Amino acid sequence: MLAKPYTASYVFAAQYLGGVAYGGQTVFFAWANNVCFDDLEERAVVLASMNMFSNAVNAWWLILFYAADTVPEFKKGNYAMLATAIASGFVCGLIRYLQVRDEKRAPLVDAVTNEVMKDLDLEESIESGENLKHEPNIVSVKTHYSS
Repeated sequence: MLAKPYTASYVFAAQYLGGVAYGGQTVFFAWANNVCFDDLEERAVVLASMNMFSNAVNAWWLILFYAADTVPEFKKGNYAMLATAIASGFVCGLIRYLQVRDEKRAPLVDAVTNEVMKDLDLEESIESGENLKHEPNIVSVKTHYSS
């Protein structure tokens, strides 16, 4: 729309690409759900925060960047959308880097967790159901993912 705001085919293509960009939001939610799969509390906080931030931004984005007095160029909106797309690319790269780093660290964390579990003798008590009142988080997560 920045190139030719008065040409119907350009406006249609720009509007179509803008609409397709919202499809990325579903991908981000699925990705966050996948990355946080092993920690229920983290997943709840991350997904709720993403939803809240998305709604908060959508509440003022159109008013601020796509005001009626900027028709048909929408210069502020177009520049804001380009900046957001570029920033999203960098954020995706950072998230992917952190995800790969955590996946490489996972075997070490699992080994340490297994040793701690053996030292505390929780494996037997969890299987027998003894420490249900004392360790509800460990029991619920272990039984949730082991089935």
